[in-house]
Amino acid sequence: MLSGWLIGTLITRLKMNNFIVTLAMQLVLRGIAMLISNGQIMTGSPALFNWLGGKRINGFPIAVGVTLIMYLVVNYLLNHSKFGRELRAVGANRDAAQASGFDPKKTITFAYIISGFMAAFAGWMLLGRLETSISTLGQGMTLETVAASVIGGVSLKGGLGSVGGAFAGVMLLSIIDNGLNLMNVDPFWVQGIRGMIILLALLLEAQKFRYKPKVIHDDVIIATEKTQA
Repeated sequence: MLSGWLIGTLITRLKMNNFIVTLAMQLVLRGIAMLISNGQIMTGSPALFNWLGGKRINGFPIAVGVTLIMYLVVNYLLNHSKFGRELRAVGANRDAAQASGFDPKKTITFAYIISGFMAAFAGWMLLGRLETSISTLGQGMTLETVAASVIGGVSLKGGLGSVGGAFAGVMLLSIIDNGLNLMNVDPFWVQGIRGMIILLALLLEAQKFRYKPKVIHDDVIIATEKTQA
């Protein structure tokens, strides 16, 4: 959460690029993890700590249930709370959001704080499942998380998307990965296929925004003609 606050502050107060700042902070934290572990695999995490990620109740993983609950909580936060409405407004048009009477800087910073909490929570569950701490764990997943969101309809331009769509994107990528593994597809092909899926998702998003202004313009012309008639 502290990292999220720092990222939000650098973006909103110092006008730094949000994507670059986030990646830079990831490198900083990964470097700190390397220093703490001295590059070694750390084992022997406490059993109570591992409960969230590794415990099962009647064969059902606790981590899956907690993840679904978190999805529901975030979905409610985005769709039925003041913060959610403000966040969508900032993503759609920051200047218009500021003109509406609230501070976009606070909204953006709070969003990064929540993001930091969610990342830490996910790391806790993953460590509990593996019972082993590896400083390089999670490398390469950054692009996959972005891809899952884009596939699920979340716009990189901001203002559009849903938790359900992001969840569907994650499930789709997981199903594709598992299917390719079961088919014994060469790992190098798997990476290439992932890249093609990401490019296709970005292409679809670009076309959506490419034709959206035209549709709006046509609607305005039709409405004007009706008014004049």
